[in-house]
Amino acid sequence: MIRRALARLSGGSDPSSAAGMGGPIALSDLPAGSEATLSGGLLPADEMRLLEAMGISDRSLLRVCRQGEPCIVESRNVRVGISRAVARRLHTEPRVLSPKSA
Repeated sequence: MIRRALARLSGGSDPSSAAGMGGPIALSDLPAGSEATLSGGLLPADEMRLLEAMGISDRSLLRVCRQGEPCIVESRNVRVGISRAVARRLHTEPRVLSPKSA
């Protein structure tokens, strides 16, 4: 299911093409249950520092617990609610799980 959603987001019809999408995906576009690595964002420095204080920093592994308002993500065993507006501006690299680990 996650692979299909990632393939849809990338514009491809083949779920295996999602791994090589070539570009970041907004945190707000990831389906609940997916994992991704934070790769940057279009946020002011003070907002990025606030996220870092909550444990979300560049290269953090994130698991999307819930999409919506707020978007709830887990990082380092801590859940954080992030507004949809902020989640739209955070870039992630989805982690495609193999069928054995899914």
